[in-house]
Amino acid sequence: MTAYIAFLSSARLRQNGETLIANIEQRARVSQAPLLNDIMVDFTDEVLQAFFLEVVDLLKLSPFMSRVVHGSVSTIKGTVHSVSRTIISKLDNQQLAPMAGYMGGLMLDAPDAHGHSAAHVGFPVSAATYERLHAVITKMRAGDTASQVPALVAVLNEVTDLALEAYFTTPTELLKLGFLLRKMADGGVGVIRGAVHMVIKRLVPDLSHDQLLEVAEYMDSLILRSAHAYR
Repeated sequence: MTAYIAFLSSARLRQNGETLIANIEQRARVSQAPLLNDIMVDFTDEVLQAFFLEVVDLLKLSPFMSRVVHGSVSTIKGTVHSVSRTIISKLDNQQLAPMAGYMGGLMLDAPDAHGHSAAHVGFPVSAATYERLHAVITKMRAGDTASQVPALVAVLNEVTDLALEAYFTTPTELLKLGFLLRKMADGGVGVIRGAVHMVIKRLVPDLSHDQLLEVAEYMDSLILRSAHAYR
């Protein structure tokens, strides 16, 4: 079994992704950079919504912690949007082709909560990562929440790093950027990682038993145990 960490994709994100792939394959003469930039804006916003803002809504955090999370998300959005716009605008369609192909692999089809096939965006995780995540969720469901906090923090950080690798670092590497653009992209990823790890470190240890269960259940909802790639 191949497990994925994934979230439901908006219709706009899936449609634009399919259009980009088709245009690149058909060797369209019109620059696809504006379309890819639109995709990256939506993609980033949907990743952050799925991984962070949904959790804020679930947990009904204190006003202070809610501001911390939203502030971090705003920082990440601004950084990624700016870096993406700067980088993508400098690339031609041939340079964008590897990234378009990679994006096809992130586009998944899997059953939704009602059993209907739905568009998702996600990446595969190793059996070892899945087992660690599954073990934490299982123990927390059994009522063992407080003692699982360190393990939960560790696995959330691991999933965050894997998501950054799949969603940002690997696509950047495929673009084969020059030194300055690559440093800019790496700096953006560094800002994201630092902000997310900070939020996890500050947020999780202070959660109540019920809130920790909410996190466990939500993380479980992001695991796809049955899915196939769009391409």
